[in-house]
Amino acid sequence: MSVELDLKSVVSPALLKRGCINVIGLETVRQQTGARWEKMRDSIYARLESLLSHKLGSSDFFIRLGEAAYLVATPSSDGDDSRLTCLKIAYELHCGLLGACSVGDISLSRMAARSDCARMAAI
Repeated sequence: MSVELDLKSVVSPALLKRGCINVIGLETVRQQTGARWEKMRDSIYARLESLLSHKLGSSDFFIRLGEAAYLVATPSSDGDDSRLTCLKIAYELHCGLLGACSVGDISLSRMAARSDCARMAAI
């Protein structure tokens, strides 16, 4: 399933074309924490933002998209390195919060350019 978002104001078409824009989803964490999500949400955001700050380069950036997703832009990396970095960060977050993590628990999508809008596709 693809979700279309108008993100022209956040990311440049050149970054979308290079494949270095990803979205880390927190839906699995949200589901597994259940009713505790409301109480834990801010500490989960802080933990993920700390991981992102420590693992990303100086030219990279991130922004929270809604309640359960973060857009991560890594202009200093190519598409494969960018996805790998985001995968490692998502894995570390899941293991730290939930104790274990399988590939199916991680929600990671790559943003790609398509005409005048950005398209998000799961990878």
